[in-house]
Amino acid sequence: TAILGVLLFVFPVCAQSRAPDSPTADHAIALEVGKPVEREIGGGATHRYSIRLEPGQLLDATVEQKGVDVEVVLLDSDGKTVLAVDSPNGANGPEPVLFVAETGDVITLVIRTLEPAQNSGRYEARINEIRPATEKDRQLGEATRLFGQSVLLSSAGESGSAILAGERALTLYEQVLGLDHRDIATPLNSLGALYRNHGDYAKAEPLFARSLAIREREYGLDHVTVAESLSNLAL
Repeated sequence: TAILGVLLFVFPVCAQSRAPDSPTADHAIALEVGKPVEREIGGGATHRYSIRLEPGQLLDATVEQKGVDVEVVLLDSDGKTVLAVDSPNGANGPEPVLFVAETGDVITLVIRTLEPAQNSGRYEARINEIRPATEKDRQLGEATRLFGQSVLLSSAGESGSAILAGERALTLYEQVLGLDHRDIATPLNSLGALYRNHGDYAKAEPLFARSLAIREREYGLDHVTVAESLSNLAL
């Protein structure tokens, strides 16, 4: 499920913690900056992590999939979903989490597999940074929310609504990051796929071409994401 390491920061090197490999977890484990957690998760399982945020703080986190496709959800203290992410990158790659807290709260990061028959695999959950949010952070957080919404709407068969959310997400990404930033590639590819599936090939092709150019420049010709973009252009 892939898009994007939106912000890069430098942190002290810390030892990685490895949590127990229990297939389910009903209680939330505290997740802290500089203390990534790697675990195994099985089909139909749910893992929960608690994170404390102060008003106006940015949460920049990543769930790195290592052989398992997971959905990542943020819940506020009332159990309301404030962010849902399931990037179209399959069982490997990052699920980016960008969220700005409007009020002080302990939020819950939920990592789950959606199918009971799904093979187990590992993931790493890490907080890259918690800090006061800038206006750019707020825009990127909203873009991440819209992108995740677009993917979930598409999975639910609501293609029209998925396209609208994807268009809004891409516009925000372009405004903040520029037209050829590496983190634009996945939103471009995802929106192109939505257009193609909706029968609008004239809109899909230039998005696939832009995504391909960025991925070739950033990752080289032999990268799996380049193959994906080439396949989309060939369809």
